[in-house]
Amino acid sequence: MTIDFMTKLEELQQRSSAVEQCPHKALVGSPNLPVATKSTWLLDGVILSDGSLCRSRNSSPYFSIAQGKGNLHLDWIRKIQGYLQSYHIELCKDYPKIRGSNQELFLISRANYMIDYQYSRWYKNKIKVVPNDIVLSPLVLADWFMGDGSVYQRESGNRYLTLATHGFSRDEVEYLKALLDGVYLKGFSVNHQTNMSSTNGYYLGTGISSLIDDFLNRVDSFVVPSFEYKMKRVAGPNPVPATI
Repeated sequence: MTIDFMTKLEELQQRSSAVEQCPHKALVGSPNLPVATKSTWLLDGVILSDGSLCRSRNSSPYFSIAQGKGNLHLDWIRKIQGYLQSYHIELCKDYPKIRGSNQELFLISRANYMIDYQYSRWYKNKIKVVPNDIVLSPLVLADWFMGDGSVYQRESGNRYLTLATHGFSRDEVEYLKALLDGVYLKGFSVNHQTNMSSTNGYYLGTGISSLIDDFLNRVDSFVVPSFEYKMKRVAGPNPVPATI
């Protein structure tokens, strides 16, 4: 493990008392919880999954996300649009809109001082990292799951839940596992997708049924209708389509 990872774990341990003071049920919550209870930043779960803070040479960063299949996931894009508006972050003209031959739905923002600050949290030397102060609240978990999560059925008939982390190094993924442990979601393992580079291509996964149900129960209130197909609580004859 690198020094950066150990430093993050030490900071996590220092904050553990604050986590312990919060009852487990408080982490499950409802959509009406105060913003401060939900997340360090409303878009943390989005950036953890499909969202990006992009920065061209000599320009200020801006937020960007794209979803395939046309308007299929417009409800999630509109939800993310609401996050941006709550910080008075303006969208580029005519966005969200569908672009390209793949009919991808794009949402792109204008530069903003808040995004500039968040870029410093999420990127070090232009490489995406997991912020030291991220809070894996139900809202953050839900956006992460909608963008990069999947529940499917293995050949054994048992369910398996994955959270893709392909853009992060192994140390960053180990840190995310420690954060999941810290909010009583213990039992995820760090895995590597064999057809990807050894420097990334990692994902978190678990086949523990009770843990899968606990996770799904936490995110349920925040999952938009177009992603409800992922909420597979009981193993059935057909696997849930993977979107990771």
